Amino acid sequence: MKSEEKCKGKKEDDNGSCHSVFQPFNRSILEGRMKVLLRKIGIGVKVSKYKAPGFAGTFRNSFKGIRLALKSERNIRVHFVTAVLVMVGGIVLKFTPIEFSIVLIAIALVLIAEMVNSAIEFTLDAIFHNRYSKLVGMAKDIAAGAVMIATFISIAIGILIFGSRIIALI
Repeated sequence: MKSEEKCKGKKEDDNGSCHSVFQPFNRSILEGRMKVLLRKIGIGVKVSKYKAPGFAGTFRNSFKGIRLALKSERNIRVHFVTAVLVMVGGIVLKFTPIEFSIVLIAIALVLIAEMVNSAIEFTLDAIFHNRYSKLVGMAKDIAAGAVMIATFISIAIGILIFGSRIIALI
């Protein structure tokens, strides 16, 4: 019997055993098999049809997000200007590296909370097509509350650090 008939599209090795011929990597077949496997174990996965942006593209997208936030949200602009003034004040008052680090963390906390709040609002508006829903309102209020807590904590940190420096000057 010929090895081609015996193995039917597979390759016969020296021992007479049949092995599948190596196929080059095919991403779409792999993604399809992965989806089927994940569905079997109860995980729904959507593989993006878009190409990953790469390392430089990730930074471009991040800066684009910051620009969009600054352009679209008045509160983020207010927090950003306040952050710049606080940093200038820290330089003028000659903060120690530790004090400056604490102030930077407080600034980052507020800006991140504000951007996450905006992302939540935009997402909910897109999903619900700007229609009112009590649950959407609750989610937006909770996100806004998180921003308020971050802001109050940052103000407290500012009072502690700036207050001690200003009292020392008087």
